[in-house]
Amino acid sequence: MPGMAIGVSELGRGNDKDIYPGLYTQATLDDLLALANLDLDAILLSSHAAEDDGLTTYIGVDVIDEQWMAIGDISGSHLDLLTRQLHILQRAIAPSSEDTPQGFLPF
Repeated sequence: MPGMAIGVSELGRGNDKDIYPGLYTQATLDDLLALANLDLDAILLSSHAAEDDGLTTYIGVDVIDEQWMAIGDISGSHLDLLTRQLHILQRAIAPSSEDTPQGFLPF
């Protein structure tokens, strides 16, 4: 059973007459398929994704070997933000009896 892998593509928006989107996408898909077929208990990253500043700012990257990397721990400040968002969603789905008449809003 395939696992999960994350990659990054430089693919821009194409049109129906443009062959380049398919060409750019195929290499990324080949990399992701190879990663997803590894028997590892982790969400694997392509080497290109592991270098992405948008990802590495918030999430650590664990190096498995020189070719394979996996998602590591979430940074503390980002984890706090995700936890706050989780609590907001939980309260919206199942409000407590302590909520105000406006629901979970603080006013």
